[in-house]
Amino acid sequence: MGEDGLNGLKLGQEFPGNVHLRIQRELLELKHRGVLLVILSKNNEADAREVFESLPGMILKWTDFAVRKINWNHKHENLREAAQELGLGIDSFAFLDDSDYEREQMRQAIPEVLILNDSADPLHTLRALWATDVFDSLVVTEEDRLRQRDYSVREARDVAKHGHDLEEFLKSLEMEVTIEDIGPSNMERVVAMLGKTNQFNLTTRRHSRADVQSILGLRNAIGLALRLRDKFGEQGIVALSLAVPSNDSNALEIDSFLVSCRALGRGVEDALWSAMVSRALVQGVRKLDAEYRATAKNALAAKFYDRVGLQSVARDSSAVRYRLEPVEAHPSPPWIVVHNRSNEQ
Repeated sequence: MGEDGLNGLKLGQEFPGNVHLRIQRELLELKHRGVLLVILSKNNEADAREVFESLPGMILKWTDFAVRKINWNHKHENLREAAQELGLGIDSFAFLDDSDYEREQMRQAIPEVLILNDSADPLHTLRALWATDVFDSLVVTEEDRLRQRDYSVREARDVAKHGHDLEEFLKSLEMEVTIEDIGPSNMERVVAMLGKTNQFNLTTRRHSRADVQSILGLRNAIGLALRLRDKFGEQGIVALSLAVPSNDSNALEIDSFLVSCRALGRGVEDALWSAMVSRALVQGVRKLDAEYRATAKNALAAKFYDRVGLQSVARDSSAVRYRLEPVEAHPSPPWIVVHNRSNEQ
């Protein structure tokens, strides 16, 4: 939902939408047999709820889930909270996710949780539901069928909490990023990201191809794209930044800075900011101006510039203005190996 929007979700009679429908039917059947369904979603809750209320053909309903944890926290943290609220042991949970990153983090953070699938392929996910015997029971009682309702109103109970070293997990992903200039080879992906990235997007400017080419034609403008690879394979371009000359000499204005929601929580935003600042320093830039323009969906990014050391210099109802002066280097996360293919370095 975060990037593709409601109309981009695949649910219908053609592949892969027909497989997604079948997965929903399997999950609903599990619910009717007394298995509790829990949502763990990195998203804005209002956006996720819109899927259940507005997407035609949805089989699962909002109320089919005993617990809904929809926020930007790590999923293993949300699962522990769900376990508390349901009064269940961690080892009673099974986990389905189409992200290699999320499955690996869950595997390392809470090894007691059963990971059902090991691929993003919806057919594999469906087969994983068919193949598992962990939900099997000889008899389904009326109490089983009522379990969802009972747990939905149960008060939270304390369960043991276990620590998880996030940095060690991130190191284990063997992440490498390549910083490259925005140009003909990646323009299609860049324009697509500008058009649909919502959650971590500081200005949400929807530039066309012509707009981007015009920006890059300005003297001293900077356009950087970040390409991610981890131990699961190539993730493609997941972040980008555009900076344009300011009215002041030796100054730049950050026009766009955004990260795909699928790459959040890994530190790529800091790696990209580090690369942007490094490029600015090479060009002799002494001042960086930026702004955060709030939308209904980008609250997640609201404090990014504060966190990386910019100072708030102005504020109105639509935007917060920031400045970095003098421009100083920003460290890239130590768990990410950075390769630079930009023209200037």
